[in-house]
Amino acid sequence: MGFTNLPKMRISQLFSLFLTFSELLAVNVLYHFEDDTVILPCDQLSNETIVWQGPENYSTYGYGDSINPNLSKSKRLSIIHVNGSHQYNLQIRHFSSEDEGHYKCVEGSVGEEFFTLTIGTRPSNLTIGEEDSQHFVYGYLNHCTEIELYCYSWGSKWQISLDG
Repeated sequence: MGFTNLPKMRISQLFSLFLTFSELLAVNVLYHFEDDTVILPCDQLSNETIVWQGPENYSTYGYGDSINPNLSKSKRLSIIHVNGSHQYNLQIRHFSSEDEGHYKCVEGSVGEEFFTLTIGTRPSNLTIGEEDSQHFVYGYLNHCTEIELYCYSWGSKWQISLDG
């Protein structure tokens, strides 16, 4: 079997397939809890105006440092920009299921940055299976949470509560 048996695709189809595939590889998947304040970062890499797009179907959320007033959630959204900086970060206050989905920062003709926001769940039965050679255990939840640690040694029991 050689290349001659492969289905024929037009260049535009291949290009579209490549863009879709590369878009999937460069997505930042972020988990946040309900009622969090979420900040999605975006750098202005050229003199072109930053455009923020989000759910549904990449609707326009912001243009430059202005939020689209026609969005039902516009009161919970803002663009954080400090004069002189190249950052145009999208802030979402009181994150909810309505905010879950795909976001895109369009950096003009220079590129795009993709984010997927999902509501995270708190761990309910956390088991630590490994540690490194320096006895560090690693984990990241993207949110401060209360942890209770129970240590057992020779029949004794200690309880340590860590907050944040």
